[in-house]
Amino acid sequence: MRQWFFLFLIIVLLPGCGAFNTYRVTIGTNIPEILAYSETFNASNEKYRIEMLYHPDPQMMLGEKETPPDLVIGENLWAPSNIHKFKSLDGLFKEKQLDEGAFYPNILEPGKDMNQQRLLPLCFNLPVVLYKKTSALEDNTDMYMNLETLKTQSLQFIQSKGDRLLKMGFSPFWNIDFLYHTAVLYHTGFRTEDGETLLWNADALTRAVAFLKNWMDEIPGGYTAERSYSRKYLNAPPYQLVNDKNIQYFLLDSKEMFRIPREKLQAIDFKWLSYENGIPVYDNIIFLGIPLRAENPEGAQAFIRWIFNRENQGKLMEINHFKRLDNVFGIAGGFSSLMEVSNTLLPKHYPLFIGHIPPPDSLIFPGPLPDHWDYIKRETIIPWISEAIVTENFNKKLEDQLKYFAE
Repeated sequence: MRQWFFLFLIIVLLPGCGAFNTYRVTIGTNIPEILAYSETFNASNEKYRIEMLYHPDPQMMLGEKETPPDLVIGENLWAPSNIHKFKSLDGLFKEKQLDEGAFYPNILEPGKDMNQQRLLPLCFNLPVVLYKKTSALEDNTDMYMNLETLKTQSLQFIQSKGDRLLKMGFSPFWNIDFLYHTAVLYHTGFRTEDGETLLWNADALTRAVAFLKNWMDEIPGGYTAERSYSRKYLNAPPYQLVNDKNIQYFLLDSKEMFRIPREKLQAIDFKWLSYENGIPVYDNIIFLGIPLRAENPEGAQAFIRWIFNRENQGKLMEINHFKRLDNVFGIAGGFSSLMEVSNTLLPKHYPLFIGHIPPPDSLIFPGPLPDHWDYIKRETIIPWISEAIVTENFNKKLEDQLKYFAE
């Protein structure tokens, strides 16, 4: 349904694009918000006209046999097998068309290849911990939800009868991203240096697993009781469970929070999941780049200069509110990669974030990661962490589980 709606909008809103072939700029993406942005760009200049090309997986538009779009926007572009297919964008910085210092520290690193900036980050998301405003945290103006605080208060919230749980505050298993975020917050540092081999801090991962295992051990009835409670009670939307006090906390990403109807959030507040004032960034950062074989790289650069302009991003957030993207958060569904936009403009357009904008140095951005990272994380790393925290005398090595991907 989302794909057909996107294609319908392209047909209706961008008629006659073929009349501008000389100055046509094609953008390949699966992000519907980019369509509305392209309309605004088209109205702001007479030289270039954007033509949108939908693909459910934009990285697949980089094949050798097809003519690629002039600009590709999406996730997974920074994988080692993709990043070398893009032109260097260093000239935009050297010619002062973009300010490298305007971006969040370290967010540019995954978009670099052979010391060249081939991709630019557009937006990112952070993990949110929802809780009812009547919670004990209401008097605490700190924007961070520390792992230790979350664990302590969640365990205190528990009501049980023997090994049967009657109420739970929060479980690490309610959102599998939580297991991975915990590893990141303990500075496990999953990364690759050669584009293939996955590296990490084994001691940090051991500490993260020990923290999670201790948490589960302190739940009356342990993992078995937790699973029974979850199957029985976690069948309603998270905001409803929190509002009804069936649970105390729930984790989701900042983009998902803005899909919740506004009236449902009136009694709910949130904090950023953290540890030692560090906040993990989801690694599905949206990047954009110009393919090596793009037919109109100049037009693509014009759009890049336009979309990374502070004032233009403010206009785009206004579009989110007043045009047809009212449930879209920020820039293309996330925090802008430009610090000033996220720090000053985002709270203006999204009052929920007043007093909740994290300092730039608190964000833990991912480094370069190997191909098929999302699959490796979902099918191997998170299941390994899960098994490690619920299995007595666990002795499986993560290295052994990852051998399949090294072959």
